[in-house]
Amino acid sequence: MEDVNSNEIAIKKPPSDILFDTIGNFGKWQFRISLLMALLRLPIAWFQLGNILLAPSDVCHMPNISNISTNYQSCQFGYEYNRTQFQSTIITEWDLVCDRKGLVDLSLFLLMIGILIGNILFGITADLYGRKSSLIFAIAAQSICGIIMSLTPDFWVFTLFRFLGGVANGGTLTISFVLCMEVVGGKYRTIIPILYQIPFGLGSALMALLGYWIRDWRELQLTLSVLSILFLFNFWLCSESPRWLLVTGKKEKAYKLLEEICAINKLPKANIKMATHELILSSDKSDVKSDEKTINFKSIFKSPILLKRTLILYLNWFMNGFTFFAFSLRLGSVGTNPWITVGMGGLAVIPGAILCVCCLQRLGRKVSLISANILGMISFILIQLIPPSLNYLNLLLVLMAVISLSVSLPGLYLYTGELFPTVVRNAGIGSSAMFSRLGSLLSPIIFAFGTMQTGGLLQSEYWSNGPPILLILATLSALQAILICPLPETKDKPLPDTIEEAIYHVFHGKNARDTIHGHLF
Repeated sequence: MEDVNSNEIAIKKPPSDILFDTIGNFGKWQFRISLLMALLRLPIAWFQLGNILLAPSDVCHMPNISNISTNYQSCQFGYEYNRTQFQSTIITEWDLVCDRKGLVDLSLFLLMIGILIGNILFGITADLYGRKSSLIFAIAAQSICGIIMSLTPDFWVFTLFRFLGGVANGGTLTISFVLCMEVVGGKYRTIIPILYQIPFGLGSALMALLGYWIRDWRELQLTLSVLSILFLFNFWLCSESPRWLLVTGKKEKAYKLLEEICAINKLPKANIKMATHELILSSDKSDVKSDEKTINFKSIFKSPILLKRTLILYLNWFMNGFTFFAFSLRLGSVGTNPWITVGMGGLAVIPGAILCVCCLQRLGRKVSLISANILGMISFILIQLIPPSLNYLNLLLVLMAVISLSVSLPGLYLYTGELFPTVVRNAGIGSSAMFSRLGSLLSPIIFAFGTMQTGGLLQSEYWSNGPPILLILATLSALQAILICPLPETKDKPLPDTIEEAIYHVFHGKNARDTIHGHLF
């Protein structure tokens, strides 16, 4: 085999480069799509975080003293609820206390299962049938399920539609992120997908504000669900991903859309004709068209290089989901006013997202993620070891941990999207997010195996049968940092569109044209 310098390897110009040569890296059209996708994070937050106000953990319930029998554990007596903060919750609605208390966790568990299923199901659907149609369906389904939840008198019907709404929510989350990332190029591919995360925190803050004025859970759920319907305006304002149209061979639709985008961005139409012609020639000479019917998500697992990369990403997502949710459970005990706690926690996303953008742009993906996880590891260890009496030091350490999570989670989203090729990007991100949900589901189960006592802000004691949870989180953060090391850097590199281009990222700089093909299938 003849060795050839990688810079001299004749690899076709990817459709991504042709696309941004035509419509620009960022213009009015990209701003519109990015804003529309970011705003979808508002209803995503309402659905995922709604349990904080629908079933608040600090709702006091006490037995009617006159009805207490000698067998206190049987809970065969009436309840008197403290309604000074909440007029009605699902706990007071269906008496989800004592032997029925576990139903609250079951309902939340099924919601997260639904989101997990939606991540992968809608990811595959969007890759097959397009981003826009799948997204509109997910938005509509999410809103309808939310409305039914607010109206049903039965807890199990409520839980069923909460699960179905979770499936739609997972679809909305995955597709909106991918579409947001696919329409921008250059430095904006780092900035936009991270700033896209900000409305999630704003959605949490807005939910807290509405919850302060609407103390009845049914009215609050109905209000949020009706507001979610407004996001169906994406049917008229949102466009299909031109990248998806190009890669899947829908040239006529792609040509028409590119003309519209050029008009909006005020770019000359001569560019689109020339670029589209180049794209057609490139596509005809490539194996994209022939592989269109055979390439699917299973193709990732047929390539040893991509299989290794995918498994590493899955492990990172699992540990990140576990760490993020477990730490969030500890933060939920901070403060006595739930609206202030939720609202301030949501607003804290803004500085975190800005810091994340700065790190990813200046340091690159790998260094940023490794540094964030190391910072998290150090923070968790010190929080565990510092005496609870040192309140201000504990607060500083908590802030460090929040900063680390603010960089690692959105950074991992962006990094994953850049590593998977366009032909399976939705499915790749969706399946990765599925492992994050598995980690999130496991964290409360781990909590249940030990007795967690709080001696101060986030200060935990040792389990009776195992190590402290914060040391577990520190260990997971260290493992995440280690696992990032063998992955390729994607900063300032074009998004891969095909399986071959994704593998080329690994061999960039090596002298082996045939090595690329040798690792394909």
